[in-house]
Amino acid sequence: MGLTDDLKLGNQSGCAELMEAVLRFAEKLRSSGSRGLLLTMGEESMEEKVILRLADYYGGLIRIVSPTEAGQDKSSLSWVSLDKGLGKGGLLVAVSCRTALDANSVGAASGMVMSGGLMVLYAGRRRGEVPSSESLRVGPPSPFVKYVLHSAARCGASMGVDFGGDGNDCRILWQNQEMVYGKPREGREPTEEQRAVISRFEETAISKGKFALVITGGRGTGKSSALGMGAARFLASHGCLSKVYLVSRDFGSVRSGFEFFCEASGASWADRMAIACDRNGGPIGELRWLPMEAVLRIPAELPDLVMVDEAAEFPVEQLLALARRFKKVVFSTTVHGYEGSGKGFQKRFFSTLSREGRHEVHHLSLETPIRYIAGDPLERWASETLLMDAKLSPLSAVATSSGELCQGCSFEQIPHDVVAISEFYPLLAEAHYRNEPNDLAALIDLLDHRLYGLKLSGQPAGFVQLSPEGPLSKAEVAIVLAGGELSGNMIPDKLVSRVGMARLADLRGIRVVRIAVHPDLQGRGLGSRMLADVETMAAREGYGWVGASFSLDRPTLSFWLKNDYVPLYISWKRVSSGGSQSVIVLKPLSREALEDIKASSERILGQWAAGSSSIYRELEPGLLAACSLSLGRYASPKTFKVPSLGLPLESDIYGLVQAVIAYATCPRAEVASAERQRRLEALFSFLQKGDASRTDRRLVLGLLEELKSC
Repeated sequence: MGLTDDLKLGNQSGCAELMEAVLRFAEKLRSSGSRGLLLTMGEESMEEKVILRLADYYGGLIRIVSPTEAGQDKSSLSWVSLDKGLGKGGLLVAVSCRTALDANSVGAASGMVMSGGLMVLYAGRRRGEVPSSESLRVGPPSPFVKYVLHSAARCGASMGVDFGGDGNDCRILWQNQEMVYGKPREGREPTEEQRAVISRFEETAISKGKFALVITGGRGTGKSSALGMGAARFLASHGCLSKVYLVSRDFGSVRSGFEFFCEASGASWADRMAIACDRNGGPIGELRWLPMEAVLRIPAELPDLVMVDEAAEFPVEQLLALARRFKKVVFSTTVHGYEGSGKGFQKRFFSTLSREGRHEVHHLSLETPIRYIAGDPLERWASETLLMDAKLSPLSAVATSSGELCQGCSFEQIPHDVVAISEFYPLLAEAHYRNEPNDLAALIDLLDHRLYGLKLSGQPAGFVQLSPEGPLSKAEVAIVLAGGELSGNMIPDKLVSRVGMARLADLRGIRVVRIAVHPDLQGRGLGSRMLADVETMAAREGYGWVGASFSLDRPTLSFWLKNDYVPLYISWKRVSSGGSQSVIVLKPLSREALEDIKASSERILGQWAAGSSSIYRELEPGLLAACSLSLGRYASPKTFKVPSLGLPLESDIYGLVQAVIAYATCPRAEVASAERQRRLEALFSFLQKGDASRTDRRLVLGLLEELKSC
């Protein structure tokens, strides 16, 4: 069944008439200042004529396509290069959904459209029966794509047209003209909110102490341009050939910031650096772009100010490391939008920064949209359709009372339906560091995943997303051993290829993709209770293991260790989704899984210890120690020949690597677990740095003495 079969068809008209109707719709948008949505389908050559005619009318076009289509049109922006489009804007943005549709692309495109402009979704002959980027391995039709295309008719300023199979059977499917009238913002003068940000940059420049500024706001509120103008004011106020470094995921996303900086300072920029000049043309300072990894390695005294754009895209640990390293810092991020929810950033980073008290912390919020007028129908449609501004409601007093939480609890499977999912979606936006439209597409499209919701007194209190994985065929094992990757089998893929757990290939397992608990109830055992229910279900259905993969940090690791999950793999590189290294944890449910863990444990411990000075050099030593002590419980005690304690520790690095394995596998009931953690943490720290503080040396010597008495 095609998409048009489900939509109310309008009167048939000729192609020329339809083209004129589309142009009249565009003219109404431009005169009102509203932004609108156009859905086209049918004959693809006619779609192209409409898009090119609109491009002539608007004087430009930004086109977003799938990676396969990008190879055919070099001028288009593909999904994989979306970051390069952030900060750009145009009156016409067209998104292809002929072969597949990416949820993030829809969110990004709606944010790029300027006041009075138009966003086009063009579906072509496929009529919506296309996969989303999150369901390519599942295959068409995609429920998410159909959901998005059907929702287009709910946009207040929208139009749907169908060119039929041959371009002759043209129809207008619907027209909504609920315009919001307002005058678009003219010129590039800063808004009042931006002026407040710029003034704070001046205060930062003249401040003698440590100063941290946090800027948050919705998308399209001019945060990047405010950074550029603020940097210019900082250099003018600070003087002394000052240096300002700007950090972001991709340089393309901060181009607008550089442009505003140059306008405000009279600078010109090249090779990702701009030199600001005074009225006489003399240099007063520079703005330079650098990636996060480079900034964290430069001398702390080199920059006078470090700014981070879209800070929620970086892990909390990196942001805190940057704040601790530099005297004056600015962090800017989107609270909601294509870039991902910044609620985790606000909750985890901002509160820690304030609590540590290293800096005088200030927070400013930008709320006034710049690219579009308030109440814009396209923005309202994108926000509602993609759940980009999902708000979490507080639980009732009954649900959060100190009584038995399990009373009134219901833990039930929920359907892959946007109405059912939207009830629990705010939990995910609140609990996870970065939440984006593609996450919603996955929940709707990945029909082999199971979704469970926990309600307490009728209110959403918890959520779990599960993915079945394994077993692997002989051909699939050959693929991963040759360095390939298997979609939908993350845990067996990594544990078979990177760790050598061959038996796991033959087992079925359950991966916990996401788990979230309402913040009003965290720390009260609901997450553990949901995990226990998942484990009971998995064991009953014959699964061999339950596992998870997540960005490695102390709070998350502690939760899984508390529930008796054992770490088995730490990624060699930082993962793009969280910006930090990830870890895979597993709980064995079958004898085969348990035996595979026992057989592999010593080898894994050796990998972590030997790699602590290279691939794990930047990982927190305490995390390596906690993972090692957890895994060590499954290994047979390792004998170890203690080197002479009179020699310098540096004299036997290989011996110290062996000491890690022996200490993790040697049970000593008389030594408190916290003390064992501190000693092993000190040893990992020594292996990473090649030297040790006096305290660490004492702890390492205590570790060796303990092994000597074993």
